[in-house]
Amino acid sequence: MRQQQRAAAERQSSREGRGLGAAPPDSPTLFPGLYALPPGPLSASAEPTGSQPVRPAKARTAVMIYLVLDHLFLAFHTLVIAFNLFGWLWHKTRFANLVLLLLTASSWFILGIWYGIGYCPCTDWHWQVKAKLGHSDMPASYIKFLLDSFTGMSVNAELVDTLTAVLFFLALGASFYTNRERLNKLTKWGRVH
Repeated sequence: MRQQQRAAAERQSSREGRGLGAAPPDSPTLFPGLYALPPGPLSASAEPTGSQPVRPAKARTAVMIYLVLDHLFLAFHTLVIAFNLFGWLWHKTRFANLVLLLLTASSWFILGIWYGIGYCPCTDWHWQVKAKLGHSDMPASYIKFLLDSFTGMSVNAELVDTLTAVLFFLALGASFYTNRERLNKLTKWGRVH
């Protein structure tokens, strides 16, 4: 009897010691960093806000929602970058590529007037999700974040920004070039004869 009580107490203390973001010690994980949450607003050690204490089930649900959002932003934003760079290669996606490149340029240079040149709302929203997960030291550039994550090194931010601008303008030029017939039709159609 005492042995069962001791085993139950050990299980309970090991659960409490791991916190909300910790994986069970013997569970294999596909993504080892998935469970590793730094101390922050959603971790078990966070102080409750407001008059209501944070319940563990609600906190776990919030962590899972933010983890899903984090992964969705990672996939979506990376796909947007890939489509910006290579969408002009396929005939059926060329015009959509040009539209997305122009939207990206608008974000960088028009919204950039108020938020800083190169502003991307997708990056801003993703960093807000990461902040909820306790990550506070995110770089200004999403592409720097990707390169740092994939290489394991801290890539020079100026080099990343320069490379990003060069590749963006090359893709924009290629997109204008591959859409020239469609653009000519659109401008001729709008002319008054």
